[in-house]
Amino acid sequence: MNIKSNGSMNLANMNKELAYTTEDTMVPCSDGYMLAASIYRPKINYKGAILIGPATGIKRQFYTGIATYLAEMVSVLSHTIIEE
Repeated sequence: MNIKSNGSMNLANMNKELAYTTEDTMVPCSDGYMLAASIYRPKINYKGAILIGPATGIKRQFYTGIATYLAEMVSVLSHTIIEE
């Protein structure tokens, strides 16, 4: 079984190279808060992007499954506010 580094499993692509790349980053906001973000980019040319705004109290990693599915077609950004 092929388990991707982000912890999710994609049975349809068990023996194929991933169709997207992932990047974890921090985004500074004008109010001083930092957003921890995961960016999923398809390796093909894409025509759009999706922003996933997690529900209150839910970490962005909860949305990894849908983000990786969508990342095969469009660029996806999921974020979490980092409390100081």
